[in-house]
Amino acid sequence: DDLHVIIVDDGKGFDPAECHGHDASPHFGLLHMRKRAEMAGGRCIITSAPERGTRVEIHVPITAGE
Repeated sequence: DDLHVIIVDDGKGFDPAECHGHDASPHFGLLHMRKRAEMAGGRCIITSAPERGTRVEIHVPITAGE
């Protein structure tokens, strides 16, 4: 079984191509969420477009007994 979380906003959004994966990126928090999900054996999918908002989907496996 997995934990599946979806977060959606209808804000200003951004161009994912501008998210370069370094500390100076204005979207560093989103990159950090992706890294955390991967460290837990899951994945984080970030979808956004200017003036279209942002959608973050997090899937993390749940291990029985933990």
